[in-house]
Amino acid sequence: MRLHTQGVDLGRGDYDQRTPMHLAAVKGHIDILRFLHSEGYDLNPEDRWGSTPMNEATDDDSHNFFLENDGVMGKSYEKQNVNETQVGEDLFRLLYACLENNLLLAQSLNVIGWRVNAYDYDGRSPLNVAASEGNLELVKYLVAHGADPLHRDCFNNDALADARREGRHEVAAYLEQVIKHR
Repeated sequence: MRLHTQGVDLGRGDYDQRTPMHLAAVKGHIDILRFLHSEGYDLNPEDRWGSTPMNEATDDDSHNFFLENDGVMGKSYEKQNVNETQVGEDLFRLLYACLENNLLLAQSLNVIGWRVNAYDYDGRSPLNVAASEGNLELVKYLVAHGADPLHRDCFNNDALADARREGRHEVAAYLEQVIKHR
């Protein structure tokens, strides 16, 4: 709620267009779902894959909340379980650097001791995000500094699959060569 009082747009999605509503549904935080709804936030935003928060509801209370408030199901997809990772501000800074093609920020985070193979709540690594966005120089930098091109997220995608899905042909060609020579 602190972010809300600071004026942060809680309806805005992250690098995968997943909103706080998606994340609250995943974790079964019914109190946060109710708060966001009471503040007028959309119950049915779609993420990058077309999934809505109702798709993410992990418990009966959350699922019933969406049913009672005209929640709709988006596209369904099979998700794999991902081992929990330590998600911190530096990881999110790196993920956003990969989204925004900010090589200087990625280099700065490397200097202070990044974890290049860390990943978020969906198992998405910095390399997954950079490949999805077609940021070739960042992809090259991450790989040169130990990023694992074979890491798979909860959607069972590696960075090459992300690049292909998003039509990032140069990145896909580069990653194909990296994987071929591993």
